[in-house]
Amino acid sequence: MRGPASRHRSSRRFALLLALGVVVVLALSLVFNRNGLIAISDLKGSIDMTQRSIDTLSRRVDSLRTETDGLQSDSEYIEKAVREVLGWGRPDEFVIRIVSDGPEGTR
Repeated sequence: MRGPASRHRSSRRFALLLALGVVVVLALSLVFNRNGLIAISDLKGSIDMTQRSIDTLSRRVDSLRTETDGLQSDSEYIEKAVREVLGWGRPDEFVIRIVSDGPEGTR
């Protein structure tokens, strides 16, 4: 028969194992839950990638705004753009056209 000291030790050991089990379950839940640390890390990576995309697109919008402003109000800019598109040159210039055959292997 077990004495009171033996029962006390075994109930204390059981309580310790139970507390340890609860801590392990909580830790695993925090890490692997769909809202856990792994999911949060993935979301942060996605946010960073989206922010880089936003920055790139913002720079492109600024560039297009500058081009639009030039085409609407700057006669020298308009002349330059027209000459580039049409391949024209001024009387003292030589225009060299480089004709692309398209993607390699197609002619």
